[in-house]
This record gives sequence, C-alpha cells and structure tokens, in this order.
Amino acid sequence: MERIPLIPSTAETAVADSASYDDVESPRLRESDIRTSRGPKYLALVATAVLAGSLLILGVNDQAGAGRVFSGIGGKFTRGVGLYSSEAESGETLARLGRGSASRRFKPIDGVVDQMTAVPMTESTAALGRAVKMIQVEDEKHGSRVLPSFLKRWHKAPFWNSHQYIPVHRSPKNGIRSVVVVGHATNMTKYAGEWLASAAHWGLPASISGHGTHWTNWEEKTMGLRTNLEHMEGEPIVVASDTGDVLFSCTPEDLAERFEAADADMIVSGETQLYPEVKSYFEKNEDMEWSNTHNILGEIGRAAEAKPVRGERPYHWANAGLIMGRRSALIKYISEVEDLLVDMRSKDERFPMSCRPYEWTDEQTREKEFNNGFYDDQLCLNAYAMKQIINRNTRFKIDQDGSILHSPGGIDMNQMKQNPKTGRVYNAETGKSPCAWHFNNPNSKDRMIEAIEKYPNYFVSTQTGAQLLVEGDLYSKNKKKH
Repeated sequence: MERIPLIPSTAETAVADSASYDDVESPRLRESDIRTSRGPKYLALVATAVLAGSLLILGVNDQAGAGRVFSGIGGKFTRGVGLYSSEAESGETLARLGRGSASRRFKPIDGVVDQMTAVPMTESTAALGRAVKMIQVEDEKHGSRVLPSFLKRWHKAPFWNSHQYIPVHRSPKNGIRSVVVVGHATNMTKYAGEWLASAAHWGLPASISGHGTHWTNWEEKTMGLRTNLEHMEGEPIVVASDTGDVLFSCTPEDLAERFEAADADMIVSGETQLYPEVKSYFEKNEDMEWSNTHNILGEIGRAAEAKPVRGERPYHWANAGLIMGRRSALIKYISEVEDLLVDMRSKDERFPMSCRPYEWTDEQTREKEFNNGFYDDQLCLNAYAMKQIINRNTRFKIDQDGSILHSPGGIDMNQMKQNPKTGRVYNAETGKSPCAWHFNNPNSKDRMIEAIEKYPNYFVSTQTGAQLLVEGDLYSKNKKKH
C-alpha cells in the first residue's frame, strides 16, 4: 500500500506497508517507519591493526590520552552555552566538527560492537534461576510456551517458538545512569553499527535487545524494549529508537537538560505524515490545534532562525522510531499498548495481534486490517498519542520541530546546515539542532551515510567510538579534567 502524501515533502513515496527480514536481508522499507534499510557496502576506513595500535599509543586507562582523543573530535564537553562552557569556546571547538577531514565512507568499528556485554540471565534459551518470574502458557495453536511474565500478553508471538527470553547487551559500565539509549537489533554489526558508534562518540550508554535472535515482525521491537526496561537500574531517561537509521548528536548532560526543560514524562519525535492513515484522526481539528500549540518547545535546541518550506509545523504526527521518557513512563506506555491489542483471528503463523485505533471497536479494527492485520508499533503509538491529545495530557509531547528528537523523513541534504559559531548541525526548516536524527525514508541508510560524510567527526568518530566504550566513564573524567 502506497502512502498518499498529506503535506508536500521531498520524501520519496513509501514502497511497502509491512516489513520482514532475516539474518541476511534488511526489512522492506517505508518512509515513516524505517527500522533498518538497504545501502551500499562501505569501504573500511582503517584496518583493525591500526585501531589497536592507536589505542595502545593512547592507553585506554590513561586519562590524559583519552582526553586528547576526545578533544580531537571537538573539544571540551562541559556545561554552558550549547555543549560548551562559553560561546567563544564553542566557536573554537565544536565549529571544527565536520571540517578539515576528507570525505570517506564510514564503517563501524568492530571494537564498538565487541565491547557490548550480555546482561546475565537474558540468554534466549532456557535458564535456571532467573530473577524474573517465568510463566508457562498453553495455547491451542502453539502448544506450551515459556516466557517472562512481563511479556505474557505477547505469548502468541512466533518468537517464542525458538526462544524463552530476549537477550540484552550493554556498553561497559552501563549501570545506574541518568540517560540510556536503547534499541533492538538481531545483529548489532549489521543493523546497529553506526547507531552504536554514534552513541559511543557522544558518550551515551547504550543497550540493545535481540542480538542473536531471528526477526519476525515489529512486535519484537516492543517486546525488546520492555525487556530492556525491565533490566535497567534506577529511573533513567531512556531514548528508545530504531537502530538502522538513527544518529545521535548530544552528550548525556545536554540530552537530560533538554528533556527536563521540555517538562514532559514522554516525548516522541514528529513526522510529516500519519501512518497508517486513520481517517478519523484528520477530523479532530480542534484537538490537533491544541496539540500544535501545546507541543511548542520554545528555544530548546535552537541553532538558527527557522526558514519553513512546508508550513511552520509540518512534523506534527507521532513517529515510533524515536521516543523518550523516564523508564517507568515507557513501561506504562507499553502496558497501555497491550490494552489496545486486538486478536485479528489470523491463520497466519505471524503474531495475530494488532492495535485498535483510538475510539475504534475491535470489529472495525479487524475489518480494516491495517498492516495486513499484523502488529505495527506506529499504529499503536498514534492510537496512544490521540488519546493523550484528546485528554489534554500536558505530560505527553510530540517534538514537532526537532528540539530534541527529529524524524525529518526525506530531508533535502541541503537543508542540513551547520552553525559556524557553535558548530551545531541543524535543520534549516526548523532552525533546531536535535539530539537524535531519525532518517526515516526509503533511502535512510544512504541518507545517514551522506550526513556522516558531510559532517565528519560530528555524528561518529572511529577512534573515539571505541575509546568511549573502553573507558565507559570518559565523559565525566574529561569534564573534571577541564
């Protein structure tokens, strides 16, 4: 099913309304909800031996050496204007990001993935003595299945045919943190390499669910997020994103400050189109007007004056590829999604549950069969979002201009600019420089690599990516040093 553009856009027309992938092929793609995408194979930047030699020279436990690597990709990360302690300092340091380096294809460093460690007792096979309560579910169609109790509503998912748990892997020293970025990928190297390198580059603790399993459909992304949340300590701010088409551009401190300034429990990125298209949502004119006013995040993330080309606030529909909130808020969100699940009574071997759009009945949902009647987290999020809008929930917000999270679709690369004074990369249409960019379009992988090439050492850095994972706490050490 092709998507009908609702707002003029440079994005390409979507090519599919559902996706499937295995360990060899990427999913079929659509503009609004790309999880991972096709793209060219990238040439290696540096042989592993060169990287190893660099780390030996710098010394992974040498704070001064680590500081030099970190400073080399953009200077001193301290609080103040933007990321830096003064406007003058930001001009001297961050403005160097994306300058002076030859354009080249980027390949994620093996070391970034290699240092991700499995969370104990999250193995996908049977394990005795799990801290999490396990339950056995009997089903006429699927027989007996064992799974964690917090996923009991998902017991019909085909994932449980082969597994009893969703594995979780974390970056080093990823214990109690104020900010954590999470994603789901069946193969971290293939489907989350740039994502991990970008998180490491900005010092963001990362956690990935699903590595080593086999993808069936989108329900595994939601189940993976819930599993990730259940194995976290404390009450961190969690950024949950797709892994195949997302890059980061903020430190943990900057991201946390923006989230607090937004005064919300949960924030989702906005996109230009509603997908799947629930026609009744377009009739909520008064409610959408309230939403557009409520979701103004002011000067958060401001990098330049906005120069709208598609209307002042085109990104007003919720996008499931990039959301954030406190751990408990995201658990609550998933619980509400579970209450929206409708049994589609399918004879197919896939997960037979789909979310009920806001104010729809189960019968209407079965009749319409969005996404061919199978689970789609985008459909679920928009049903949840409409409920929050109708109920005037001021603690739920859609980031409509990329103040923190941005899903710009098929953004023209000429619209990606860099502030010469602060060095921040921003969308000229909104004037905002987000903390996470979701390249949600059919050519997302190509577009993402174009952004990496256009601004070398801004979204990723080969040496620093590996170094940050080794040090774990490099950001705070570098901050104290300076």
